[in-house]
Amino acid sequence: MNFLNEFVLLLKARYPIIYIVTNEEERIEYLIKYCAKKYVVRTYYSWDFVDGYQGNPNDTGFATRNPLEALELIDKLTPETASLFVLKDYDNFLKDFSVVRKLKNLSRNLKTQPKKYNNCFI
Repeated sequence: MNFLNEFVLLLKARYPIIYIVTNEEERIEYLIKYCAKKYVVRTYYSWDFVDGYQGNPNDTGFATRNPLEALELIDKLTPETASLFVLKDYDNFLKDFSVVRKLKNLSRNLKTQPKKYNNCFI
């Protein structure tokens, strides 16, 4: 199975978190955007430490230099908002206990709620 097919399968199965390791960030980001539009119809959000959130004019720059706040936006969106979040280089923050705990709580909550979220970490 190739990456695209496997990724679409994970999205359709509504996995709350998908962790992707790659040296080809632009290529993977293009495929994720493509899948968000064609296969699962979700709003696409992209976050990085320097620029904060991108992809939605209302949230541009939100959570700049704040990885914990980046997870807060995911938690704040309404259940009707089908979204896909890409948090770039987020693995660098997994040594912070508060980030790890928030991520675990968020994952648990997303599994039990009828929200249509997926999160990708590249």
